Amino acid sequence: MSKNIKNQHLVAVDIGNTAVHLALLKGLRVVAEHRISSRSSAGQMKKEITAVSRSWMKDGQDISGVMICSVVPPLTGRVGSVCRTAFGCKPVIVGKDVIPPIQNRYRVPGQVGQDRLVGAFAAKCLYGPPLVVIDLGTATTFDIVSARGDYLGGVIVPGIGLSAETLSCNTALLPLVQMRKPRALIARDTENSILSGLYYGYGEMIKGLIRQLKKEIPSAPQVILTGGYASLYRPYVKKEISHVDEALIFKGLALMWSQSVF
Repeated sequence: MSKNIKNQHLVAVDIGNTAVHLALLKGLRVVAEHRISSRSSAGQMKKEITAVSRSWMKDGQDISGVMICSVVPPLTGRVGSVCRTAFGCKPVIVGKDVIPPIQNRYRVPGQVGQDRLVGAFAAKCLYGPPLVVIDLGTATTFDIVSARGDYLGGVIVPGIGLSAETLSCNTALLPLVQMRKPRALIARDTENSILSGLYYGYGEMIKGLIRQLKKEIPSAPQVILTGGYASLYRPYVKKEISHVDEALIFKGLALMWSQSVF
């Protein structure tokens, strides 16, 4: 059974290691977003989610449901509890209350992050298999969907921001940089040297892995780019990718909502 979600409003929550990312969707369109640091205190988290709910529900706006996808178990219950009070809906937790409807071919299926499965499912529905789904978030992940539409597995690399943070934390003289495109490949100061290494290094890694993965996939796959750094890397890898969809995981949650009975 499926719902007509075209005119329904869903609150989708992506709980990651860096941020708790909330989105308000009307159908499959994101109409509002809000990010909260995953390191925020319980009090700050409650304050911000409550404020967001008041903003999104003003003028009697009806919320049809709340869907949560989390890779941080300690935060799942806390955020879910606050969302239940703030939005007046019992949250549906991916992996607990509902499973992403895609055949999982991982050797140990439970090891796959729910966000990776939701993204693969969304890409399968929206763009059609076979696929390579690249998520540039806290971790950089490459997920493969076969021509039959099955989730096969993929590649995990430390994320761009995580690499920048690790470099700063483990060296005495190197600063923490805010990621952006550097001025030039050959930099003439420390900050731009780091930016150059991260920007061009990750860019070439992404291109190289796409080439290698395409050799492993019998049919030519579409390549979907998503995640917080997708817009930064879009110009660099534009020849290798088919689509950029920064709201992919939220669309996946909305599609799961539409296909489930709650």
